Amino acid sequence: ARTLNRAGSEDLIPAQTLMPPMMACFGLEADDFGSEERVHFGEMQVVCNRCPLVGRCWKALRADAGWEQCRGFCPNAGAFEQKGLTAA
Repeated sequence: ARTLNRAGSEDLIPAQTLMPPMMACFGLEADDFGSEERVHFGEMQVVCNRCPLVGRCWKALRADAGWEQCRGFCPNAGAFEQKGLTAA
């Protein structure tokens, strides 16, 4: 987790590795975002890749943390929650 927080791992791309399971915590998957939302989804990926809390995210997902815990630190949580409300 410390290595990830220092951007010390070039092998892990947060938007590819962490964002899908994080979205699952909020009841979402990439297919829930239609073609008209492609730009917004890309912006969320950029936010994820630049997140300074990647290590905390990784640890929370490994511990099977729920959306309640993840929403406290995930910079995309608000967008996930909003999309979850419209997708339901």
